Amino acid sequence: MGSSPSKTASTSPPTRRGDTHHLTSTTYGSLLLVDLDGSKTVSRDSLSPDSVINTWELMDGLDDESYELVRIEQEEEEEEGWVPLSYKPKQPLRKHLSEESLSSGLADPSLVSSHKKAVSSSAQARAEDKIVLYFTTLRGIRKTHEDCCCVRMILRGFQVNVDERDISMDSKFRKELQSIILGGDAEKPVCLPQVFIGGSHVGGVEEIMKLNDSGELAEMLKGFPACESLGACRCCGDARFVPCSNCDGSTKVFEGKHGMFKRCSKCNENGLVRCLECSL
Repeated sequence: MGSSPSKTASTSPPTRRGDTHHLTSTTYGSLLLVDLDGSKTVSRDSLSPDSVINTWELMDGLDDESYELVRIEQEEEEEEGWVPLSYKPKQPLRKHLSEESLSSGLADPSLVSSHKKAVSSSAQARAEDKIVLYFTTLRGIRKTHEDCCCVRMILRGFQVNVDERDISMDSKFRKELQSIILGGDAEKPVCLPQVFIGGSHVGGVEEIMKLNDSGELAEMLKGFPACESLGACRCCGDARFVPCSNCDGSTKVFEGKHGMFKRCSKCNENGLVRCLECSL
């Protein structure tokens, strides 16, 4: 819009005394601006009544008291095909080792004792040709954890295969240890760690340290297979357990035939299975 007048002013000769061919700050106000588009401003009075929107008329009746909130309570319905899982709070390790067996009050004591003897004999038969260490990786009791680490380091120093059974990772190992040492009496506490060599109970941390200092432990470990790898297991990192591949560690699987969840039969209560790389 302002380019045409400036171009005309620069080419036309000066009309007044003192005018020049160049635009200066004093000549800006004397230029006549021409509206090239020819658009005209529409006055407010020219608007028709139909084009004016009254917002107060639209908002008439929308007061705060004209509505109220109504809460709809939906009844919770149990979905079919879901089996509720019972929740059992976990107890500390010291209570696990000293609690009574649940089957003692539900079954005949003679049947329970015979079952425990069978479990004890089968566990001892499986441990006749190996070194078994019952321990825990929990750090709730500091002395117990330090004793377990001490015995593990002593046995690993001889570079022999040791079947390490962590009772905090699988309750089956705890029941085995109670049945072997306590027999039918589960009220007495069991101190950890406990070592079995060739099916014979050797003892805990004090016995292992005395045998190691006297040199008798080295004689007892002769003839057992040597450990192939001295480093940590590449599969489990010396945890001895890995998540179950069947249920992904959830301890339950969905059965499509019946449309419900069931307990996984391939893992323990923590959804873990023993590592195949380092388990004996």
